[in-house]
Amino acid sequence: MTGTVMVAALAVFWHTGSEPATLTACVFGVCGIENGVMGWIKTSKEKAAEAAKTNGSGHQAAPMDPPTEREEPPDVGL
Repeated sequence: MTGTVMVAALAVFWHTGSEPATLTACVFGVCGIENGVMGWIKTSKEKAAEAAKTNGSGHQAAPMDPPTEREEPPDVGL
């Protein structure tokens, strides 16, 4: 889409001698809104995955048990 808009803007500039401000503003507006929505979707998915403690694919991550074979230091309980 961007290439088509660039060609259209160039054609308008070539024939009229002025930059098509409305076309430029509309393109940047649409792209800005689209990027904002896509960012919002990504962050909401990440927050939902973190809240469910999944890895993003819907599967529960395996709980990690603390290591039991580790020796405690000699000053524990002093």
